[in-house]
Amino acid sequence: MSPEEEVITLNLSTLTHEFSGIPALLDQGSQASFVSEHIVQLLGLKRTNVNGKVSCLGDGHLNIKHAVNIEIESRYEPVGKVCVNAYVLKSLTSLLPSREVCIPDWLELKTLPLADPEFSSPGKVDMLLGADVYGEILQNGVKKSPHGNLLAQNTLFGWILSGKIEQESVKENILNLHVQVREDELLKKFWEIENEPNSIEKRLTEEEKLCEKLYEETTLRRKDGRFVVRLPFKTIDPQCQYGQSYDIAINKLLSLEKRLSKNPTLSNEYHRVLEEYTTLNHMKQTLAVLEKDKFPVAAHITKNDYYVDDLMTGCETETEALQIYEEMTELMNTGGFELQKWSSSNQRFVNYICEVSDNRK
Repeated sequence: MSPEEEVITLNLSTLTHEFSGIPALLDQGSQASFVSEHIVQLLGLKRTNVNGKVSCLGDGHLNIKHAVNIEIESRYEPVGKVCVNAYVLKSLTSLLPSREVCIPDWLELKTLPLADPEFSSPGKVDMLLGADVYGEILQNGVKKSPHGNLLAQNTLFGWILSGKIEQESVKENILNLHVQVREDELLKKFWEIENEPNSIEKRLTEEEKLCEKLYEETTLRRKDGRFVVRLPFKTIDPQCQYGQSYDIAINKLLSLEKRLSKNPTLSNEYHRVLEEYTTLNHMKQTLAVLEKDKFPVAAHITKNDYYVDDLMTGCETETEALQIYEEMTELMNTGGFELQKWSSSNQRFVNYICEVSDNRK
C-alpha cells in the first residue's frame, strides 16, 4: 500500500442509471481523474471530445480523446455527493493490490466503516480520483495504528488506509498520471492552416509568378471543348533543345498507373495527395463549373461523387440512372473526356450502356 494511493468503493449515478460497488483508486499524485471505457459504456455516459495526453514515468504517454461527467456518492453517506469530470482511458491499472495482503493486527480497524472493506484482496480498478477532487472528500478524523506503520483517514466514502504492511518482498508497481490538454497549441495550428491559402501568393518565387501569369494569359478552350494549356519552359532551355520529352512523359505515366494497380496501399496514398491538392485549391474541377447550367445533375455529381478519376454514385430508380448516364456522357464529351468501364447492380442498365457503346462504334 502507498501513502498516496488508496482503493475505495463508490456508488455511481447518471440521469438514467445507478450502480454500486464500483472500485476506485484515490491518488492525490494525479492531476486529473480518470475512468475506464468499461464504466463509460456500462453507464451510457455522454462523452465530450478533448485533445490531450496522459504523461507517465519513462517519458511515456497516452492520447485521450474523451471526457465524461460522473456523480459519485458514498455507501455510508448517500446525501453527500461529488461531481467528477473524468478522462476516459481503455484501462487504468493492473490488479490492486497486486497480491493478497495480510490484514493488520489493529483492533480499532475492525470498528471503522472502511471505504473498501475488501482492501486486502486484489481487484480491478475502474476509476481514479485525482487531486482535483481529493480535497472535497477528506473529512475530520485521523487514526494511527499502535505500531505507527498504518494511518486511517476519514473521507466522504469511509475510512481509507495508507502506510506499510509487513509482507514478503515483492516488486511494486507505481502509478503516476499527468494530463495536459494542449488547447492553445491546437488552436494556433488551426489558425495557421486556415491562413495558409491566403499566404501562398506571398511565398511565390519570381519563376513561379511567371508560371501563374503564363497560365492566366494562354489557357484557352477549343471548339471541340478541349482545354489547351501552354507549358512553361525555363529560360535556360526555351526550345527544349536537349530532346523531346513527350514520349518519356507518356511512358512514365503508364508505368505509374501500372505500379499503382499492383499496390493498393500506394494507390490510396497517391489519391489522398491529389484530394489534398483539391482541398487546398491547388486543383479545381473546371468543367463542372463551366457547364453547370447546361448539365446541372452531372455537374453536381462531378463535384461530389468523384474519387480522383473514378466516378462512384447512385440513385433510386432506373430512370434516374439513365438520366445520369446521358448527362455525364454529354458533360464529359464537351471537355473531350470519354467515360469508360461502367458498372451497376442493375443488369438492364448495364445492357443499355453496352448497346449504346456498340452503336457508337
